[in-house]
Amino acid sequence: MASRRLRARLPLQPRFSPAEQGIANAKKAIATKPEQFAGYNQLAIALSRRARETSDVAYYAQAEEALKKAAELAPDNFESAKIHVWLLLGRHEFPAALEAATLLNKRVPDDILVYGFLVDANAELGNYPDAENAAQWMLNFASRKSSRHDPRRIFARTVRRRGRSVTN
Repeated sequence: MASRRLRARLPLQPRFSPAEQGIANAKKAIATKPEQFAGYNQLAIALSRRARETSDVAYYAQAEEALKKAAELAPDNFESAKIHVWLLLGRHEFPAALEAATLLNKRVPDDILVYGFLVDANAELGNYPDAENAAQWMLNFASRKSSRHDPRRIFARTVRRRGRSVTN
């Protein structure tokens, strides 16, 4: 009974989705440092998440506007280019997304997110062998990266460097 009375007295707090919170945070970042492109990138990501939450494609147009501002501030920004591909995929513009992701892959050939874009665009276009190749690259990259940090391998490398054998 007491908990009911307590709840009745507390004002209801509006609940914001993660995307709405991201939009608010990005707008604060832009207000604080309008000359930096990172806030506009952050806003574009949050707006595209909101588009996915609500199925309202108008958010994608707003996200593109934020990316245009980021491009004005940092024309050769790789992160903005990746966000642009993400927006293309979200709008189901798969041929354009594949073309943009392929260009990004040539620019930075070991970016794992770009390979994810290649997987997504190729799969949506029915290019399954290319999607599979990109997915396999991601798996190979992840296993190479994780094996470098495997404590047993680090120990073995350290011992070999000191000139001792690690057998048995």
